[in-house]
Amino acid sequence: MLPLLIALLTAPPVETDSVAEAKHLANIRQVTFGLPRAGEGYFSPSGDTIVYQAYPV
Repeated sequence: MLPLLIALLTAPPVETDSVAEAKHLANIRQVTFGLPRAGEGYFSPSGDTIVYQAYPV
């Protein structure tokens, strides 16, 4: 049991979900305004372009 306790106390800290999410949500931008039924975005395979569709009601 002592080796397990030592391993747990010396292990590096685990990154929490909120820290991991913050990396991707640091620079967000709203792309639609006044659309009650906002659609969905599609990224290009290269990841440098997004196509967003929304449906005005």
